[in-house]
Amino acid sequence: MALRVRKSGRILCAAKSLPEDGDIYIDDGIHCWLTRCLDISINVIESLGEDENGEEEWKVIKEVV
Repeated sequence: MALRVRKSGRILCAAKSLPEDGDIYIDDGIHCWLTRCLDISINVIESLGEDENGEEEWKVIKEVV
């Protein structure tokens, strides 16, 4: 899934949101690569899915100090 990261730090589904100035676009390939390479992200957060606005919701399952 391609993502948009807003200046505010919000992460949105790129397919369900319109681009805004300052967005960082993360395409499917980069998103997949990051998921595989940054194993810590898989262990630390869990996706709860998208809300009605296409914003990804996350749950912290383990804090890293």
